[in-house]
Amino acid sequence: MSALVDIAVGLILVYLVFSIVVSGLHEWWAQYFGQRGKFLHMGIRRLIGDDAIFVRVLQHPLIGSLYRDRAARGKPPAYVDSSNFALAFADVVLRRAAAGAAVPPSTVGLDFATLRAAVAQLRLQRSPAALSVMPILDRSKGDIDVALKGIETWFDSGMDRVSGWYKAYAQRRLFVWGLLLAALCNVDSIAIFQALDRSPQMRAALAANAQQVVASGKIGDLDLATGTDAPRAQARQALATALDKAPAGLPIGYACLGTVVAADTAATAVEGVLADSKAGPVGTDALRGAWALCTAELKQRWTHGSLSSFVLSLVGWIMTAVAGVLGAPYWFGLLTKVVNIRGAGPKPLPKKRDDDA
Repeated sequence: MSALVDIAVGLILVYLVFSIVVSGLHEWWAQYFGQRGKFLHMGIRRLIGDDAIFVRVLQHPLIGSLYRDRAARGKPPAYVDSSNFALAFADVVLRRAAAGAAVPPSTVGLDFATLRAAVAQLRLQRSPAALSVMPILDRSKGDIDVALKGIETWFDSGMDRVSGWYKAYAQRRLFVWGLLLAALCNVDSIAIFQALDRSPQMRAALAANAQQVVASGKIGDLDLATGTDAPRAQARQALATALDKAPAGLPIGYACLGTVVAADTAATAVEGVLADSKAGPVGTDALRGAWALCTAELKQRWTHGSLSSFVLSLVGWIMTAVAGVLGAPYWFGLLTKVVNIRGAGPKPLPKKRDDDA
């Protein structure tokens, strides 16, 4: 029973580190391409439902100033304050109604009667935004502050739906990133389980590392208790710490990735591995040597490996990718529970009393 608990601890620790790396890759991708902003942009468009109002809201100074270069151009912001949205929306509706009535913009004031009249005018034009906002205004009982709060609540509820869209999108992306990373770095759940099952020393080493992680709540400088959304420097340092403490023989990565080829012996090392290959001359550069080693190893696996072993590895990679989707907070919480169970140990037997002897 204790061996199974130690195996579970080892696997959970591997999944914890793997999830940190996968989420870091996804966050980098999302920030670089502005994925959150794109979902916010789409959510506001769906919420308003009127392209003319939508474009003017994005160009309003309260919203447009959040863009890096130019209002409503380029990468959209990832967050819009609900109170700023309510004010921008009300101002746009008032100015649009004033333009239709040939009223100078300078005379437009934000009060309840004017706002309701403007929304009513847009409702006659079957504007989806006006149809959505009019019931909110009718429930505010003539109070402009209550009306704006109602528009804020309308916006927040719409953004909650957008958060659900983004979460589903992120889970799909996390699985893709996880499967790609598991295959490239050979993080095979089945192979790791088999290695832990065969080696008590490896189980003990990972269990000791897990106890340190739970006790400190950190991997390197990355604080796991407050979340895993850390700067990339901390995420890299956490990965380096985990790899440095990983026990020898843990089947993660390929053999060539763990081979350190010195510059003056690279040619000799590579020639020893590629003795039977048809590769061309190899230089003495360490990076080229490592690349040649990895190429030869993957070629040998592809040409000499059986179909069943490849399918088994694929299943192991998929299991690891699914674990990465669950996220580091989930695995850290589970690791804490399992380590506490492991530390509790079996209950002591009750002492016999003298009269029972």
